Amino acid sequence: MNINIHEIHQQAMFFYDQAIFDQRKGITQNVDSLYKQAFDLEQQAAMMSLKTPTATLDQALLFRGAITLAIQIQEYRQAECLICQVLLLDLNLGFQKEFRQIWLKIMDKL
Repeated sequence: MNINIHEIHQQAMFFYDQAIFDQRKGITQNVDSLYKQAFDLEQQAAMMSLKTPTATLDQALLFRGAITLAIQIQEYRQAECLICQVLLLDLNLGFQKEFRQIWLKIMDKL
C-alpha cells in the first residue's frame, strides 16, 4: 500500500475510532461528523488505490471500508457507486460475492 494511501487510511480509522469511542461514552453531537470524515478519507484512499496497475487485497479492503462507512452514514448511492467501481476490478480474491451481497442489501434503501 502506498504510504500516502496508508496515511489517509490511518486518518480515516482515527476518525472512525473516535466516533465509536464518543458513541459509547454517550457523546453524540459529533458522531455523525466523525463518521463522515472517516468515510471521506477512506473513499479517497480507495480511489487513490485505483492507480495501482493490478488489483490487490489492499484495494479490496479499502473499498470494503469505504462501502461500510458509506452505509453507516446512510450514503447508499455512494456505497452503490463504490461497489460498482470495485466490481470492475479483477479481484480474484473472493470479494465479488460479498460486494454483490452488500449491493443487494442496499438496493432496498435506494
